[in-house]
Parts: sequence; C-alpha cells; structure tokens
Amino acid sequence: MNRIAVTFLSFICFVQISCATTPMSGPLVTLEATVINELGQPIEGAEIIGIFRTVSGKEIIERSLTDEEGRASISENTPFSTYMRVEKSGYYQSVIDRIDIQEPSGYGELTPRSYSFNIVLREKINPQTLVAKRGEFKIPVKNEWVGYDLETSDWVKPYGTGESQDVLFRYENEFLGLRISESNLERARLLNSSGPIPWTEEREKHIYGNWSGRLEIKFAGEDEGIVKVVDGYLEHSDMKMPHLAPEQGYQSSASWDGSMPSKNLDLYQGYFLRLRVVKRGDEIIQANYAKLNEELNFDPRGTVSFSYYFNPKINDRNLEFDTSKNLLKNLSSKQRVRLP
Repeated sequence: MNRIAVTFLSFICFVQISCATTPMSGPLVTLEATVINELGQPIEGAEIIGIFRTVSGKEIIERSLTDEEGRASISENTPFSTYMRVEKSGYYQSVIDRIDIQEPSGYGELTPRSYSFNIVLREKINPQTLVAKRGEFKIPVKNEWVGYDLETSDWVKPYGTGESQDVLFRYENEFLGLRISESNLERARLLNSSGPIPWTEEREKHIYGNWSGRLEIKFAGEDEGIVKVVDGYLEHSDMKMPHLAPEQGYQSSASWDGSMPSKNLDLYQGYFLRLRVVKRGDEIIQANYAKLNEELNFDPRGTVSFSYYFNPKINDRNLEFDTSKNLLKNLSSKQRVRLP
C-alpha cells in the first residue's frame, strides 16, 4: 500500500473517531436508580428503561435489571433531555419524563455526567371499581356555596341533578385590569365586532383580564372533611397516593388563593375526603371515601380543575382504582381517568 493510501485511510479513521466524540453526539449520560418498595426494602429484578435521543432524531433504548440491592444503571451518549421508566410485575410503573442534560462547560468538552434516583414502586394490591372523573368544573354561581355530588358527577339542585352535597364550593374574585396593550385591544375589538358571539365588556375582561380570587371548600356533615397527603405521595408513580384513605386527620374546610393567568395551586399533591358520615353518639358508624389526585387548579374566573375518585361502598377506604372499571359511563376523552 502506498504512502498516499495509508495517509488517506488514517485520515478517514481520524474523522470517524472525531465524529463519534464531537459535542454533537453529546456526553456519556449515566442514569443510576435504586428501587425500593414502600417499606424501604430493595426490589430485585425491576427493569430500568432509558430512552436516549440522538441528533438525527433516532431513539436508543437501554435496559437493565436491578440487583439484590435494588440498583441498576444505564448509559448512552446524548445531548438532549432524556426519559426513564421503571417497571416490575405486580407494581405500578414509575416514570421520570424529563431528565435535563446540562450543556457542556465549553465547546468541545464531553464531560460524562451521572444522575441518581431513588424510586419507590407501589404494589398492586386490590384495584376497585370506582366513580372516577377528571375535568374542569365551572362553579355555577359566585359568592355562594354550591354542592357537588361526586357519585352522580353533577352539581346539586337547582344547578344540576345531584342529590348529595358531598363537597361544597364557593369562590370570589376581583378584576385587576387588562393584560393587553391598547393597540392590540383595538385590533381584537375590530376582529370580533362582526363575530357570531357579541363582543361585550365582560367578555373582554374574561379573555384579556388579570384576575385574583379565592376558592373555598367545606363539607355538610359533622366529621366530614379533607386531609392532604403529606407522606406517601409518589410524584413519579402511576399510583401516586396510598391505597387506603386515612381514618383520622380530616379538616372541615380548606381554601386556596389563585390568580390568572397563573393558576396552579397544589402541583403534585393529593387529598383524601371523608363524606356522607353517619354517627352513633361520638362513633362514626358509616362513611364514604374519595380522593383528589394530581394537581388542583383554580381559575378565579370561576373554574376548578382536578381528578377525583369516589368509592360508593360504605366504610371502604380502598381507593386503588381499576382503570377498566369506571362506574361513570359515556365520558369524553378529556374526562376519562387513566391513572389508578
């Protein structure tokens, strides 16, 4: 082989090695997981699945099983945020859907980086047939208490067909001014002046206004109430809240302050409810239980959003939902609850 050919082949090898280690391929990212159950015991044989994206858009999937100490790791080169899922038969999966990969400290640097996670897998025990619904609930009237029937999924009379005042809602609000420039407001008025819906000052405030408000809830019966999940809320798990509603700790009311356009109140929090309480003397002999899962949003223009689960079986505190057995039928795609 002549010297020119050897030089050319050497150049090709240099280019291939360089391309394989350029910043475009991203640093070597290692995801380490320690997987345990709710008692803090390691789970062996859980599958760690990582999805890494290349600059060409291709997804590379890496998998590993946890050892007897519940540990596993996966590695791949990527310049992008990545995603990890943890699964094991008999448990609800946990998902970390965005792991941000920090930019290298300087151009051309490919410093490996490692991210460690402690993952709690919640066991599948006894999924139930429940009333479950997610959605945006428009409170029918302002500055008045209005009851909502969780079992029938409707406001109580005269605002709906509900019979039981399971949760009573009340809101107040204040208009703080418009959040649009005068010139853009004039354009909006002109564009909507001939539309099918009359353009009014109230509609203008509703669409372009800044609002503040307060949401309150309370319960009709003695010893009914709400309790926030402090320990045991698993943000990354499909089954975020404990299986059973607690027996104690319920408060008779709760309130939240909100603003528009920012309206998240309790992100990654959950609540249990005790409802329809019947007492004999000081003893609770009958009650129903429910939970509010995931986040609670309040729009001070009069809307509250959440997912709820209601167990119609008297004195059954189990709120582990079988997603294939919803007692509410004919729900829209947006109303269907997909998590247990």
